[in-house]
Amino acid sequence: MAQETLQLKINQIIQMHSLGQTYEAIKELEVLIRENASEALLFNISGVLYKEIGNSDKAIKSFESALLIDPNYAEANYNLGLTFDELNEINSAINHYEKAILIKPQYPDALNNLGNLYKNNNCKSPATETP
Repeated sequence: MAQETLQLKINQIIQMHSLGQTYEAIKELEVLIRENASEALLFNISGVLYKEIGNSDKAIKSFESALLIDPNYAEANYNLGLTFDELNEINSAINHYEKAILIKPQYPDALNNLGNLYKNNNCKSPATETP
């Protein structure tokens, strides 16, 4: 599928979601994923939508699929960290926030969430340890 057409379809899915048609957006996205299984962005969007409707298992699988395609996808790592954070799976959340920051060092949301995890769970941050 041409990149222009793919972007148009992604925009339509995002529009559906913004109109509150999240389940319909997911259905359209699943079709798009079948047609473009090598597009990490589609899996990341899928994960965000599944997370929003409370389906953490499918969200995690979607983010992991995005990372299988592109292990250096900072946003997918961040979203996976956010999902684990909400599930109170602290070590997994920290791991994915740190990966996102390694890929994209100036990632404010990941930096903020990682700092909050360390603070709220009395964890030692590598940034505060003395050599």
